Amino acid sequence: MKRQAGYFILLLGLMLILLYGRFPTYFQWDSSKVISGWGDGYKTYVALVYHVKYDSSYTHSGAMNYPYGEHIVPGDGQPSLSNTLRWISHNLVDISDFAIPILHFFMFGSLLLCSVFLYLLFRELGLPGWYAVPVAIGISFLSPQIERMVGHFGLAHPSLLPATLYLLLRLETTWKISYSLCLAGVVLFFSCLHFYFFAILVFTISAYFLFSWLQDPKWRQLPKYALHYSIQLLLPLAFFVWWIYWNDPVTDRPGKPWGFFAYRAHWEGVFLSMKMPFFQWIDQQVVNIRKVDFESNAYVGLTAFAATLVWLGRSFYYRMQRMPYSFESEIRPKTWLRATFLSAIAILLFSFGLPFTIKGMSWLLDYLGPIQQFRSIGRFAWTFFYVINIATFAALYYWAVKGASIRWVLPALAIFLLGYEAWMFNKHIDLQPDYIEELVPDNSFAQTPGQAFFDAYQASIPIPYYSIGSDNFWWEMEGFIGQKVGSIAMQTGLPTTGAMLTRASLSQTINQLQLVLEPYRVPALLNDLPNQKPLLVAWDSLRVQKYPTRYDHLIEDLQMVYRRGELTLYHLPLSIFAERIAQRKQVVRQAMDSLQLYTHGDIRSTDSVQNFVRLTWDDQKATKHYLGNGGLEIPAAKPTIIFDGTIPALQPGWYLFSIWMYYRQDLHPRTTYELTEYNPDGSIVQQLRYQARQTVSTFDNNGWGLLELGIEMRNPDNRLKIQFYNTDMRHGSLWLDEMLIRPVTTDLYQRNNQMLWYNNRWWENN
Repeated sequence: MKRQAGYFILLLGLMLILLYGRFPTYFQWDSSKVISGWGDGYKTYVALVYHVKYDSSYTHSGAMNYPYGEHIVPGDGQPSLSNTLRWISHNLVDISDFAIPILHFFMFGSLLLCSVFLYLLFRELGLPGWYAVPVAIGISFLSPQIERMVGHFGLAHPSLLPATLYLLLRLETTWKISYSLCLAGVVLFFSCLHFYFFAILVFTISAYFLFSWLQDPKWRQLPKYALHYSIQLLLPLAFFVWWIYWNDPVTDRPGKPWGFFAYRAHWEGVFLSMKMPFFQWIDQQVVNIRKVDFESNAYVGLTAFAATLVWLGRSFYYRMQRMPYSFESEIRPKTWLRATFLSAIAILLFSFGLPFTIKGMSWLLDYLGPIQQFRSIGRFAWTFFYVINIATFAALYYWAVKGASIRWVLPALAIFLLGYEAWMFNKHIDLQPDYIEELVPDNSFAQTPGQAFFDAYQASIPIPYYSIGSDNFWWEMEGFIGQKVGSIAMQTGLPTTGAMLTRASLSQTINQLQLVLEPYRVPALLNDLPNQKPLLVAWDSLRVQKYPTRYDHLIEDLQMVYRRGELTLYHLPLSIFAERIAQRKQVVRQAMDSLQLYTHGDIRSTDSVQNFVRLTWDDQKATKHYLGNGGLEIPAAKPTIIFDGTIPALQPGWYLFSIWMYYRQDLHPRTTYELTEYNPDGSIVQQLRYQARQTVSTFDNNGWGLLELGIEMRNPDNRLKIQFYNTDMRHGSLWLDEMLIRPVTTDLYQRNNQMLWYNNRWWENN
């Protein structure tokens, strides 16, 4: 017993030394240094600190997506941690200023717990402490979840699966309710760090129960399995249904997020790693190794890779009739080994996208309901990482202990290789701290320009704007402005309208984008604001140059109220939106009264020649239309040509294609459209292909958006073909209306008693 305690203390001591050696800066308890100063990482800091300091409930996160906010779980607020810190800060002692270093230690602590559970698991399998200690440490530091410490902090918790596998092993020996209750706690706790963990555990535990029962399929055992399964998974599921979904006011979250087929595992990411010198040499000298996406990485290590090859060889040799490892008879209970091993293989195949990536089988995904929500399925390969390493090093021990002493050379080499790969793996992961100047107390935004300054506003608008999470629009965050508005939120409590969320509302996203796009209607978001305080435009003067003219209208005639380097803050009163729209209408009226215009049917043009195409489809019936009495309704999945012809009086030069499309329905913004210019002989001159989400110019308040794209026509005799389709939609319709193709140098007008029309925009003529 003393020896066992000694090995456990040795494990803890070595892990603390290694953690300090790996993350020395973060042990300084410095709130001004962060692992990631940009993107997902900094967003997580903001969500955590804001929730601890400023949110009014334990359920809602208000740091982003103002005025709507988001539930704390999809808002990436890590409620297991943030709600604990919030309760302590509000009821015992205020520790909110230390939330950032606490988050760091929370992740490092999970790495420590990973080694603890692996050690306990190996000891439960009968391995001696001197062998279990280095193996547990090596596997922990090779964990693919360490890569998540770069930015995906909620996923950077390697202790999840070792704890689950250990508790399943203990359960297999006694079937005590207490172990299932502990597993339910693991599911709840880690799922409240990142909800992906819930899916991973559902797959792992469900597969384990299935393969455990299939080894001895006795119907009288089903009640026992059902009881423990219900405690472990159905009980947490009931909690999440009640807490997250039961009273969720959002009814238009994406049903089919993008990425299921893109963010999957590949065998190169599981069994090879370009962080290792020997694979780099193979890539450079022998054969090129395919580079895979970050989400595909779950490198198991060279030892586990070799063991997998042995397993495959033995499986084919015995025609899949025997377990691959001869040591299985040494382990009690052997049911656990078989069930976990088969579960890991099945989940690995799923992480590869099977069977959905088989040609002609993608349609199966439509019938999997909630599984479609977990788009980054490459993360499911983490189960295989832990199981194959546990099985491999246990196999090596039992293989060596039953033979001559020379056999111990192989386990010794394997442990050395594991340690070397763990060292190389960590060496190539950049976790050097980012220094954020505003996080220094005397330099915080609450000090300069001051808390009272920010109290006068209700939210910031980041420019360049970012909106991520609806899986219908991707407006990526520029790192600088995301960091600055995030720091403002953490230090002053001023939230931002920008969003970097998960499965966000489509209608809320459209309202957010309408706020910063071309002024056309008074933004619907203004009706949802809780007060009449002005908004604060946070302007990045350097990165905004990547988007010429997109945002210029937003700061026109605004008062600059603060500047620090590339950051400029502007005072934006709410009344200015209506004023700008009224001003635009007045400019159109004045142009029609003062310019020399030429009449072409019911359209007046600045060009004497009719050189445009306008289609209204007023003679066609559609369940939705934008203007007039009709519109174009086409099947979504089938490519449909909406125009194929010549442009009158075509001259080589730039033309602008615009069309109104109904956007406020899931997947519709991901519609693809193509503009193809071709010669009279049918040969293609050029083809432009975009998704509707990429080229929207403005939104009306009824769900319709104006899609616009410029194309440089090359020859006066050429024709133009335009078609729409949506490969993500197998059923349903798309709605289009009011198509216009005109030279960019030509302006078009129309006016009657009811309507004022200009270049495919319209206003009431009052």
